[in-house]
Amino acid sequence: MRWNIGSHGHDPRLIDLVAAVALVVAAVAGWRYVTTQINAPPSATAFVEPSQTVHW
Repeated sequence: MRWNIGSHGHDPRLIDLVAAVALVVAAVAGWRYVTTQINAPPSATAFVEPSQTVHW
């Protein structure tokens, strides 16, 4: 397939290449997010139980 570079639009293969690179970047970012959340140390904040005597 020849390169058809014209003044009327973009080459469809270039758009496909950009989309494929974006998918790879999104997959790697998602994988990194999931793996860092599993291995992350627990948060230092503690759960604060609300008082049951609060009157609105």
